[in-house]
Amino acid sequence: MNPRRTRAASAGVVLGLALWASVVAPWSQGASHLRVPRDRELDGIQETLLVGDRIERLLASPRSYYDTAILYPDRHQLRSTEPFLGFALLGVPLRTLVGLDDVALFETLRWGFVVAAAGYAYLILRAIGVDRATAMAGGLVSVSQPDLLNGIERLQIVSLPLILGVVYHGMRAWTSGRRAHRAGLFVVAALYPLCGMVNVTFVAMAGVFVLPTLLGPAARSGARARLMMCAGPLVCAAAVDTVLLAPWLGDRTDLAVYVSDAFLAIKHWSPAPAPGRPGEWPEFAAARLGLGLVAALAVSWLLAAWPTRVGTGQDASRPDGRGLAPASPGQRYLVVVCAAAAARSWAARVPAGPVVSAWLGPLFQLACWCTLFWSWAVQWRARGHAAGQPETNLARTAAALAAGAGVLVCLMAFGPVAPTNDSPLATGIMRVLLHVVPPLRSVREFHRIWILGVLFLSVSATASLGARLRGRSPMLRAGVALVLALAALVSVLRRDALAVVDVTPPAGLVALATRAPHPGPIYVHPQMEWNTMPGVWMIPAARALRQPIVNGYLGIAPPWFIYAGRVLGRFPAPEAVWLLRHWRVTTVVSVVGDVGAQDSPFVTKVFEDPRGAVYDIATAEGALAHPSGGRCLPSDGGVRVAASFVAERGDGGTTLAVTGPGGLATSALEVAFRPSVIEDMPTAMLVYPVRGDGDAPLGGLAREEAPLNAGPSGGWIESLAADALLLRQSPVA
Repeated sequence: MNPRRTRAASAGVVLGLALWASVVAPWSQGASHLRVPRDRELDGIQETLLVGDRIERLLASPRSYYDTAILYPDRHQLRSTEPFLGFALLGVPLRTLVGLDDVALFETLRWGFVVAAAGYAYLILRAIGVDRATAMAGGLVSVSQPDLLNGIERLQIVSLPLILGVVYHGMRAWTSGRRAHRAGLFVVAALYPLCGMVNVTFVAMAGVFVLPTLLGPAARSGARARLMMCAGPLVCAAAVDTVLLAPWLGDRTDLAVYVSDAFLAIKHWSPAPAPGRPGEWPEFAAARLGLGLVAALAVSWLLAAWPTRVGTGQDASRPDGRGLAPASPGQRYLVVVCAAAAARSWAARVPAGPVVSAWLGPLFQLACWCTLFWSWAVQWRARGHAAGQPETNLARTAAALAAGAGVLVCLMAFGPVAPTNDSPLATGIMRVLLHVVPPLRSVREFHRIWILGVLFLSVSATASLGARLRGRSPMLRAGVALVLALAALVSVLRRDALAVVDVTPPAGLVALATRAPHPGPIYVHPQMEWNTMPGVWMIPAARALRQPIVNGYLGIAPPWFIYAGRVLGRFPAPEAVWLLRHWRVTTVVSVVGDVGAQDSPFVTKVFEDPRGAVYDIATAEGALAHPSGGRCLPSDGGVRVAASFVAERGDGGTTLAVTGPGGLATSALEVAFRPSVIEDMPTAMLVYPVRGDGDAPLGGLAREEAPLNAGPSGGWIESLAADALLLRQSPVA
């Protein structure tokens, strides 16, 4: 086949895919309709609206990029989800020059990243000597894994394979030192954290598994010059990202509860599903690895058992004349941990499983650690390979390295050994990694780590296959590439059923909110619930009204939102009105109609129709005082002293008998609560004086009660908690 025609055909295919991704796909479902996997509509709509909203923020006020109009009065709410800054930067020219709307932008960005990932996989495979046809098929295999395709509604998941771009430009900058590749390394490395910080966490975890490979060049004096050529762009990219992400990285004190040891003790790790009985393995392989990867592995093993000898009678697939074994020396050690994982998973499904697991569990953990150490040893022995080595050896080295990293990363997707993780394949390595790479503690869905592992395995399988195809006939190489491409496309067709959803926000809410007499912040009653579609619709509502809204939904619920939701859900109760006035909210829009708020002297109904009612809480005269008086210390200048207490737990709650220091009179009682999403705020707290001289037992309390706060004590305490947590402080009553 003419090489020039082959290159032209390859370029035509890549250009056609890019054209389809950027032009055809955005308008395939209409200007306001989005195609996402079924039951993933909420994430798709949220990210579509959020990226569009952030682009508008970049164009209007770049300095306030992290200041969201939803979840008022917390101004840096983007810290509870991905910043999406990379997608917003890429979307600015598409919005200003091409005029794409939110849905078209979302489609262009997500499919553009898929095409870019496939392209970088192709370039990596070509750089290590894989023929063009197999490399193109390998690019399709790398992005056709089911978990990636079924997560297509989340941009940070789609950006995960962009790590291949960092690897490619880093490899080329190392071998050639060209400025173009150093510039490419800087751009891709800087863009990667801006598109998905959780992806950086996954890559940092994977970096532990290839540590000898990363440290090897630093140990050789001759390689230090090339090391600096690669390290320079990476350091510059890290500096740029630190500046751009400073508000997102620094304003996270209230979210620290989600990485605390107490929260990890009750955390649901969402591990990858473990395969079961042997009969379930084919479906597991198709649903988790993808048929493209399965086909690459199968064909590679068939070719290993079918060497081709030409000319001198030597195997053309090896420059030293020796045939390839079914499992190459650099990867054979992986069989042990894979077999141990299969046995461990099988034991969890059989009646005798508990008995078998008693001795199989420790063996599985030992196999995991031995595999890690063996992988390090293989890398350390291979650290001397230079850029000028034969391409086949380079391909074999890359295949072995990617295979080891891929298997270990996939094992980490089953989560750590923890009381709340019931996965039979939970590993002690991940438990250690939670301390080595602390951001892993904040990962909510560990099964997404599987995507990175399968990505490495896809590159490994294709690189190994390319090495075995060297010297074979062009017809065979074309046939293998066709098989891989068809298998990859089957995975695309077999993915979860897709749904076409409308990304048009309800116009009734916006029309109702325009009846507000003041342009200030708005609370939409009673829609203060997390992880709901009404919360997502607050993004376009705030954008259309150009007014901040208390409601909203992003990634992780900040602790203050939990208590604010409970308090504001009782509107027009006094504690709810106090909190709204304290936060300078001017308008309440009730989507459930009249809630009797006119009975409050601080609330005025200004509009009502079948869609709901609008209340004004800004013009009322006077101040609604909080029962706590807004003070935590006695007003007479007294001192704060820690008192001793005895606790007794009963059916009605916990009773604390508090004894003050001798010689001091108690004039005020202060109770402090730690910021937590685990230990809930008491629904009520009542204070009782003790009879006589205070020596009465716990059962001898006086019947006259004095609430810690006047009125419903629990509601008032929650109002204090919401305000304190908003200010990143511990709640004090």
